[in-house]
Amino acid sequence: MRYALAFTAALGVASPASAQRPTRAATHIPAVASYGKWLLLGGAIGFNLAALRQHHLAEDSFSELAEICTAAEHSRCATGADGAYLDAGAEAIYQRTLSADRRARGWLFAGETALLGSAAIFVWELSRPHGRDPDIPFTPRVGVSGGRATLGLEIPF
Repeated sequence: MRYALAFTAALGVASPASAQRPTRAATHIPAVASYGKWLLLGGAIGFNLAALRQHHLAEDSFSELAEICTAAEHSRCATGADGAYLDAGAEAIYQRTLSADRRARGWLFAGETALLGSAAIFVWELSRPHGRDPDIPFTPRVGVSGGRATLGLEIPF
């Protein structure tokens, strides 16, 4: 976690070398956005994998509890008036299941939030105005005039 925070902080300070700078000044994207979207996307994948792992742990614990309840020792699954298992071992397994399920929900929330943040940065970056590239000497024009489509080039001189 420390390395991820240090990496994120370094992205905010980093600037591209002169050979890496885009030629179009209008499309300049801050380094935080350029690298942050990928960092968030990677975080979303990692968080969702952690959620999947916790979900499997919860499923395994619940299967263990179900196995106890279907065995000949059905009395271990008796519950009290408050809904807790009377058998301490069965209650511990149930609490372990609930705990893993809560952790899975937390990781899933973090993953979906990171995915939403990454998508927002992607959309923001795509919606920014793109200036004309000075390396291209013409601008293509497409339009409709009198019910006909027109295609042309604009060449400044």
